[in-house]
Amino acid sequence: MDMTTAHAFANQWIIDDSEDGVFSVRAKAYCDPDIYVAEQKDIFDRCWLYAAHESEIAKPGDFLTRRVGARELLMVRGKDGELRAFLNICRHKGGTVCRERSGNASTFRCLYHSWTYTTQGKLAGVALKESYASGFDKDRFSLYPVRLESYRGLIFICYDETADGLKQFLSGAVEVLDMILDQYEGIDMTILPGAYEYTMSANWKMLMENSMDAYHAISVHTRFFNDYMPNVMGVKMSRNDLFGRTSEHVGVRDLGNGHSVGEIRRFAKNMDATKRSMWEEKYGKERTDRLINYNRNLLLFPNTIIAEQFPMIRTCFPLSADVTESTSWTLVPEQEDPAIRAGRLQGFTSFQGPGGFGTPDDIEVLEQCQRNCRELPADAYLDSSRGMKQEVCLPDDELQNRVMLREWRRQLDLPMGQG
Repeated sequence: MDMTTAHAFANQWIIDDSEDGVFSVRAKAYCDPDIYVAEQKDIFDRCWLYAAHESEIAKPGDFLTRRVGARELLMVRGKDGELRAFLNICRHKGGTVCRERSGNASTFRCLYHSWTYTTQGKLAGVALKESYASGFDKDRFSLYPVRLESYRGLIFICYDETADGLKQFLSGAVEVLDMILDQYEGIDMTILPGAYEYTMSANWKMLMENSMDAYHAISVHTRFFNDYMPNVMGVKMSRNDLFGRTSEHVGVRDLGNGHSVGEIRRFAKNMDATKRSMWEEKYGKERTDRLINYNRNLLLFPNTIIAEQFPMIRTCFPLSADVTESTSWTLVPEQEDPAIRAGRLQGFTSFQGPGGFGTPDDIEVLEQCQRNCRELPADAYLDSSRGMKQEVCLPDDELQNRVMLREWRRQLDLPMGQG
């Protein structure tokens, strides 16, 4: 089925009926290869995508190679201190310029024919240059640059030169990022070495929905809530304790442009009186209360999750309609008590790790859902209506799914039914 056929279908891709409180998306949205092709062109080639953290490229000459949005990038801090991103592709025959994942270098040499580039992306050296005619101009063969902007150490790239700037794209998510990062103001943040990388046989949108979905948490992650939390963390809570409307701040909000945030009360909160007093003087009592007593789970459209409780940054990229590649990093204060650092890593590993209480459960369920979506009729729909008529949606409602899918539909310009 090509996209022209998809537009002509009588069955809409999304049914968004505000009057009856029903929201449905066609199951084929998760498994149609033509939808995948359209997503690459209209979403991943046009939106701002999280790529790295400045701590990973801190000093002049530091570099990273990383696949972001189906393209291999070389991100480097030049000798002038400026961060840049380039397609990691030699301008001679298309070889890979840098094959190392990270390091520090003064130049980059393509293995194929030894064309060499500076940290500013300029072509610096050509093997057997004397064989080229006088019309050959090295300045015409710099590495292809990729648009890069940073917000509070978070590096994003965008392949669309005409797109709005990063801060405009982030919209209401800026306030939430500030809430998360203000807790470490004056302290350098760093990504710890290593990451969890895995592929799963499921669509990327399923993983994004699942990452924000508290509805499944207690039923799928029974080992975590019934064993690990009470016996290891010393915390025993009901669903209402975790996700119920226990205060005005608990809930999910639409942040614009497909972004959303869910807030829940922290399991534990420890802060000395002096620091609390300083925060109240700077931020006020209401904001200080939110900083201390609540965790935020932030979805940045299309494919990034920032989970404050670990804290974790996770991205996912589709390799096909049925396969998703995901990477998770831990973002921590550079200088902190070793016992606190160990606790952070334990929390991150025990839930997000390959042997943890969260990720393996989620992958099993999502791969099952993907198989089933392929078997459904072409006109079958899946539901994301929970909480649609609620004035305030709770973390285990599905506002975040609707926010993401509405933006997904808008970016692809797919037909939609409305009530």
